Amino acid sequence: MHRTTIARSIAAALIGSAVLVTAAPALSQSRGEGHRFERMSQMTDADRAQMRERMQAHMSQRLDRLAARLEIKASQQDAWEAYRKARSSMFDNPARPPARDADAATWARFRADMAQRRAQHLTAMAEATASLQAALDPQQRKVLDEISRQSGPRGRQGAQRHDGTRGGEHHGFGPRA
Repeated sequence: MHRTTIARSIAAALIGSAVLVTAAPALSQSRGEGHRFERMSQMTDADRAQMRERMQAHMSQRLDRLAARLEIKASQQDAWEAYRKARSSMFDNPARPPARDADAATWARFRADMAQRRAQHLTAMAEATASLQAALDPQQRKVLDEISRQSGPRGRQGAQRHDGTRGGEHHGFGPRA
């Protein structure tokens, strides 16, 4: 064998070993271990309630920032409160997932129910947004339009971040404020 072939073989073996050593901890975990849904299924009702409260507080802060950015006037307060209530309604009557060992049909029904709940929430949000938009002056509408274009269920979809990747850091529902 040539020296370059031997050197390449040794280099490839070292790289392969490094990859295996690095991947070993991940490969040793069973599938789903540490996964978000696995952790959530192990949460107690008190943990879920506490998490829901934190999410509500976060959303309330974001809505406060949005109201400040829109400069909501007293005459627009009713439309704003309806919008705020529609946004917060996603926390009303949380669905309880089926048991982890439930059958396929039960899981399919649960997912269908969740999709239906989501559709109802989005319909209510669209109506509340239209009412709010009608109550705003042209400059406020521009701000609302800008925020709405930048938002979605996963944040600024389609927009490029500073590092050149797509999407945003926001993972909540609705516009960033």
